[in-house]
Order: sequence, then C-alpha cells, then structure tokens
Amino acid sequence: MASVAEMIVRIDHGWSIVPADSELTRLTLDWAVNLELGHGVDTVHIRIESPFVVKVGEVETLVLPEQPETVAVMLPRLRRKVFSIEAFDDGHLEVGFDDDSSLSVAATEDYEPWGLTGPNGLRIVSIPGGEIAVWIPTTTNDPTL
Repeated sequence: MASVAEMIVRIDHGWSIVPADSELTRLTLDWAVNLELGHGVDTVHIRIESPFVVKVGEVETLVLPEQPETVAVMLPRLRRKVFSIEAFDDGHLEVGFDDDSSLSVAATEDYEPWGLTGPNGLRIVSIPGGEIAVWIPTTTNDPTL
C-alpha cells in the first residue's frame, strides 16, 4: 500500500496525484461520469458532474455526462495506464493516459464540477468559483502536506 504522501505531491500550480497502480479500471455512468483508477486500497475515484473534454491526438471531443452517448470516446481509455492526474489551484482537473490522450474538466462558478477521493480519506474537490479544497489524511508524517 502506497502512503498518501507518496500519492499526492504539491506542485507550483496545484496537486499531482499518482495512484500506485495507475490504470483506468472502471468507468461508470449515472448523471455523472465515474472513473476508478487502480486496485484495492490504493484506488482513486474521480466523479465528473460537468461537461469535459477528451483529447486524442489533435481531436477534442466534448463529453456531456447527462448524455451517455457522448461518453463513448472514453471507452478506449479503459485499462490504459494513467501517467498523470493534476488538480489545479484554479479548479480544473487534467488526467493524462499512456496513449497520449487526456481529459480536462474546467472549473465552474456555480457548482462542484468534479471530485476525487483516494485512500485513507484523501479528497480533492473543485469548488464553485474556481478553487479546490483539499483534505489530506492526518496519518502522514510528511510536514510538507
């Protein structure tokens, strides 16, 4: 099991999150798009409740969570390695995959467009107005968190 201090690192413009087994293992739909990254106790969950962009090469596709047919562009990302997850201080989220594709979720003024949860109570949420709220478990001894 990776420690939370090994999974989350403060960077100049936000936070970098690296799950121990960073593969998109599950994609589910309700009125949001739900991503599960990794396996077991190190799993990271991302819930996206607003429109987001998937970029494959130079092609950008808008995904609307309330319209399931638009989520089809995400299917080839299943079982792909995730090489980066970045939660930016301005409220947007970017996830990069090993096939050079990515997804990007913009911040919103009126609601929480995405949230991320991880082991031991790790939680990052894009809050209205373009900021993020970060909850890091206190079980870590890393003073930089």
